[in-house]
Amino acid sequence: MMSMLRSISLLLFLSMTTVFSGLCQTFVGNGGQIVDDGRENIFLLPAGPLQKENLDSVFGLEEVCINIHHEYDDDLDIFLISPDGIAVELSTNNGYSGLNYTNTCFTNESQMVIPDGVAPFTGKYRPEGFLSDFNKGGHGNGDWKLLIHDTYPKEKSGEVLSWHIRFGNKPAKPFRMQQSNLPIMRLITNGVIIPDEPKIVADMDIIDKGLGNLNLANDSVSPFKSKIAIEGRGQSSRSFPKKHYGFITINPQGEKINSPLLGMPSANEWTLNPAYNEKTLLRNVMSYGSYVKMGHYSVRTRYVDLILNGNPMGVYVLTERITRGKNRVDVSRLSKTDTAGDQLSGGYIFKIDWNKNRKNEKLCSRYLSGKNRKKVYFQTVSPKPENILPIQADYLKLYLDSFETALQGKGFKLPTGEPYTNFIDINSFIDYWILTEASKNIDGYSKSVFFYKDKRSKNGRIFCGPVWDYDIAWGNANFGGAALVKGWQWQSEGDKDRNPPFWWHRLMEDSVFVQALKKRYFDLRKNVLNTQYLFQTIDSTTAYLGEARKRNFRIWPIIGRYTWPNPEPIPQSYAEEILYLKSWIEKRLAWMDANLR
Repeated sequence: MMSMLRSISLLLFLSMTTVFSGLCQTFVGNGGQIVDDGRENIFLLPAGPLQKENLDSVFGLEEVCINIHHEYDDDLDIFLISPDGIAVELSTNNGYSGLNYTNTCFTNESQMVIPDGVAPFTGKYRPEGFLSDFNKGGHGNGDWKLLIHDTYPKEKSGEVLSWHIRFGNKPAKPFRMQQSNLPIMRLITNGVIIPDEPKIVADMDIIDKGLGNLNLANDSVSPFKSKIAIEGRGQSSRSFPKKHYGFITINPQGEKINSPLLGMPSANEWTLNPAYNEKTLLRNVMSYGSYVKMGHYSVRTRYVDLILNGNPMGVYVLTERITRGKNRVDVSRLSKTDTAGDQLSGGYIFKIDWNKNRKNEKLCSRYLSGKNRKKVYFQTVSPKPENILPIQADYLKLYLDSFETALQGKGFKLPTGEPYTNFIDINSFIDYWILTEASKNIDGYSKSVFFYKDKRSKNGRIFCGPVWDYDIAWGNANFGGAALVKGWQWQSEGDKDRNPPFWWHRLMEDSVFVQALKKRYFDLRKNVLNTQYLFQTIDSTTAYLGEARKRNFRIWPIIGRYTWPNPEPIPQSYAEEILYLKSWIEKRLAWMDANLR
């Protein structure tokens, strides 16, 4: 059966070569077994002589097609590498548990981006990278390589049946951007693909002439330049073709340096959020802004138009990272000499996040939570897991144990009579609850949940916050009832990936906490969470994004298409995306009004 598939696919490819022989040049590569032991697989294709030595916008690479049999497409990372060593990502971890790439052709002209397709992938797709990167003066004659890495070794096997590349006078061309009303951030990686880890060194500059002025994409003078160390980041977002990045600003010697980016306070840790599956482009920005108006620190954001190695990548949200600092989470620095007394008591930043990223198995809740009765683990952010001393981790664990014992205790107290309210800042937990429930953030109690604690001499209680990651909030998730305007997120029992601590259930049994929460909610409904006020925020932001937003969806043509985890029915235009968001907010807040009285 396998030999028959191989023969059919080869005949199809050869027939395509014959069809295009008068207009272009097609070269067929060798297939073979995909070794499933963690090594990279290289399949060679000698090309040449070409009609033109250097590939450009007149004559260049048009298309690459593959036939691969594999039992689990999600395992595969697939790249095309030119004789010059330029690598372009074709498809990475797509197809979930589906199988096979069957007559799959990658072209910049397709309106379907490969992650939005369904296995077995058949037909034309936009690759995750840009084929136009080959057509910038590089050499076409020589050995081209199809690189395939099976990222989950010793499980599912596979084979490259056949593949080919086509050159012609309709080469893949880059998307063009001449100007933007948004600041323009340009990144140069010198042809290196940005990996998930480790960080690579790149050059960054930012063009920003101020609000109301246009910024030119090819401006030779930029007010800010810096070396950066950059890597991919995110969990679910790693499969998106529009990538999520984290970077630090560094000096030429590779040392961290603080830099004030686009008017934000000087620091060195930043993220570039693509908002790929969040088609309004504003859920995170709106959420963080609302939290600031509620009286808390939240990460600052700036919209930018990103250009990566000459390719416009669309609208990104440049965002501060949640880190310790005077202008960020303002808790005391905890040094290696802080091992006793008041000095040991703070400052800590920690979080609940993906369990597979945990570093300290002992730093966990003493009580089981959720329907699966599992432990909830905590991860320190400051000090970093590799820097925290055992005595410091033990202190934080002991403090959490005391808080949880009091919260779980009779009368919400320790046996000594000390109430749980002595261990946490109630107001911060109330405001976090309100924003999480208003947006019905399905991750709000179990993923990217941050806390901080300063020294006893500086109000050493645990504060809940800052808020983080609202891309799939505000009705933008099709699982766990997250798109429904009814129901409480805190009552969700979680799943195998989401395991909120028992804290919220117990807090909602405390009548004092609940009464304070209700009062605070209805106070906020007069201003920060006023429906019309939120609508004005949405309208002003979409107006500001203007042409940049339209260009973003020309680069990434996903409007009207399902992108994980968008709920159905899928809005068919950007205007419909905004209408859906407004309608969801209005109905959600009305339901909360009725059920908090």
